[in-house]
Amino acid sequence: MRLHARFAALAVALPLLGFTAACGSGQTNGKKETAPPNAGSHTGPGASGGASGGASAPATSKSPPRTALTEAELKAARLTGVRGWQILANDREPAPASPEKADNPECQPLLDLVAPEPSLQPDAKAAITITKADVPGQINMGIGQFGPGKVEKLFVDAAAALPKCGQFSGTNKNGSRIDYTATAGTGATLGDATIRIDFTRAQGARKSLIPVVMVRSGTAAVQAMSIDTVVDAKAAPPLAVSDELLELQLALLVEAQKKLV
Repeated sequence: MRLHARFAALAVALPLLGFTAACGSGQTNGKKETAPPNAGSHTGPGASGGASGGASAPATSKSPPRTALTEAELKAARLTGVRGWQILANDREPAPASPEKADNPECQPLLDLVAPEPSLQPDAKAAITITKADVPGQINMGIGQFGPGKVEKLFVDAAAALPKCGQFSGTNKNGSRIDYTATAGTGATLGDATIRIDFTRAQGARKSLIPVVMVRSGTAAVQAMSIDTVVDAKAAPPLAVSDELLELQLALLVEAQKKLV
């Protein structure tokens, strides 16, 4: 397995993983979106009381129900044992955000998924790394809680950008140029919305194929990124991002969200 020590930014595949975090070495690690067709995005299915006249009275205020998961709750909702897979919690301190700027502004939403500004990161997140015996490669998966409207916009903007951005470039904070291709991935529709993008990423002589999948559930999302295989005639393809794993992680996320109501 050949790992690039550093790629770009999230953060994770995204606001959650990011290319830098995903490509580091080691295994420590309405309900419908509006999007153009064939864009790689799939969509599925208190008051307070008080006293008058200066007299004091017991407070009767009631806090509204929480709608956002905490980091501790996200960590508790992480996928653990699945037959045939090795899954490890990744509690390492994430690498600093390393955003990339697209040469074509219309393509920026694609980089915002995988090399985002800090403001586009989730408010809380948790991550795992996944490997399979005797199969090269690694899947990094993260779950993140975003502020209202934030993750929905990421999905819609990326889906709109994908048909226009089959090929583009980005520049990282060090001024280095990275060349990308992006095509719509295939797979089942999961959660409230699913976006699948197969990236190739080339920086100098380094070239990699990086499939990225994001699944939204309300204001939270699951992101999975398969990483690290150099694209050449002899290289094995990246370890496929399994829909089985996505569905299991999504179910745990939804269960945690139900407990907030």
